[in-house]
Amino acid sequence: MLFNKPKNTGFIEDVWDPRDIWVDELVKGTDEALPEEFLTDDLKFEPQGAYPFCGSFATITAIEHAIKKETGKEVNYSQPHLFFNCGGTKEGSSARGNLSRSKNFGLLDLEELPMPFIKDTTSEWEELKRKAFTKPGTDKILGYVRVGTNKDQLKRAIRDYGVVITGAYAGSSWGNNYWSKNHKRVKSYDTHLIDLVGWDEDGTWDIFDSLQPSGNFNGYHRFHNSYTFNFGYVITAISKDTIDSVNNGRKDPYQTCLDHYGKQRDLAAEIAFANKMYKTFEKYTDKRDLDAAGPWWSILINMGVYAGYNLEYYKWGRWHSGDLINFVVQWRRSGFTQTIFNPNLLRSEHK
Repeated sequence: MLFNKPKNTGFIEDVWDPRDIWVDELVKGTDEALPEEFLTDDLKFEPQGAYPFCGSFATITAIEHAIKKETGKEVNYSQPHLFFNCGGTKEGSSARGNLSRSKNFGLLDLEELPMPFIKDTTSEWEELKRKAFTKPGTDKILGYVRVGTNKDQLKRAIRDYGVVITGAYAGSSWGNNYWSKNHKRVKSYDTHLIDLVGWDEDGTWDIFDSLQPSGNFNGYHRFHNSYTFNFGYVITAISKDTIDSVNNGRKDPYQTCLDHYGKQRDLAAEIAFANKMYKTFEKYTDKRDLDAAGPWWSILINMGVYAGYNLEYYKWGRWHSGDLINFVVQWRRSGFTQTIFNPNLLRSEHK
């Protein structure tokens, strides 16, 4: 289960938001073959030290690469400034918190607020926070979008954008194997933010990390090809017109569904069903499925309230996922290409 995980000291899970825009909604999947191996190899390493700044380090690495790729300009932004201004605490920070701050309020040059050279102390922490809050950001990123988490979606995003911000489990028992290419996922939830930057011929994932296991570490290490990732973000320009276009595109094919199948609208029933649906996804499914349900959220509500589709059912004393959960699970696992039902049809109309 990805929910109800213990507290950690680096990554705070994002609050789910159905308004997220996905890469696959901007650029439909291409038939272009993926290379056997790929690596974004020009990233500069900076260690996070004893601070829970992994989210700000992973975000700034992705931003700096995106700017260099687009403009050729070398920039160097302050991780402490981003961390404290995005709501970071001693438990860490969230991916979306760092990204939203970078987009809406801006980043500060590292020279204006560099990383400290000594280990974290309470007085040093408070002084860093004070300085961060008194220095306004300057440069703003133009946008970010979500990435699906099957292997091909992640590989396409790495190939096209260079860096995917994602999470890993780096708990107290991670040990030396965390730095081995044979490192497999120990827990299903994440405690640490990293950058996914490539893959090898055998499918081993290439990681860029702000943790520092040794003095000569350059930021790069690997995970086993079976490692699963729970989410991904990439930096890219995205305008209001693009967002409006994506939202309209979500609606256009499903007008019958969004018109409540010609039935009288019951707003109270929709609200009650939406609350139940969220709790059902949260309780019984992988969080990746809840994330993937976001673009479908209004459609799923109408399918459940007006068209007879179920969320769950019990048979022989056991819980089973119902129509709507299975609909989303298949859609996510297929790489956002296949669905079980046509949302414009009532449940009784499917054979």
